[in-house]
Amino acid sequence: MSAVLTFVILPSVNAEQQATGETKLSMKGHVSKTSFIQPGMTVWTAIKGNNATFIFHGVSGLEVIKFALSQNELCSSTQTQMCFNGNITKARDPDQAFSEGGQARIIITPNDKKETIGFLSGVLKDTVFQIDLTEVRMSHS
Repeated sequence: MSAVLTFVILPSVNAEQQATGETKLSMKGHVSKTSFIQPGMTVWTAIKGNNATFIFHGVSGLEVIKFALSQNELCSSTQTQMCFNGNITKARDPDQAFSEGGQARIIITPNDKKETIGFLSGVLKDTVFQIDLTEVRMSHS
């Protein structure tokens, strides 16, 4: 499957998260030249709370993939990385590469300006995208 991919993770917000405060993370970068699918493509990422949405341009057009995020234990002993598990809760996917229940792992290393998105199931299972970040912004509300 050859796909032109540009990822965007857009936040979803619920009232409980707004009341308790949360970390907000937004990033911009490019798929690493070492990745075999569309090196150099621009990637935008924003994470807020435990919900996220991937938006990317696939072969058949714009795709929207919603995720529920949870912390991943890979980063529990380090302050330099953030790790999330993502479960797909909704997919508008003309290329049919994603479906509800699909899983991904997201690892962000802000100091090194790296982001890794690895798909754990579905058509893209075992596909990993390395992203070289050019902008990283974090805040807490």
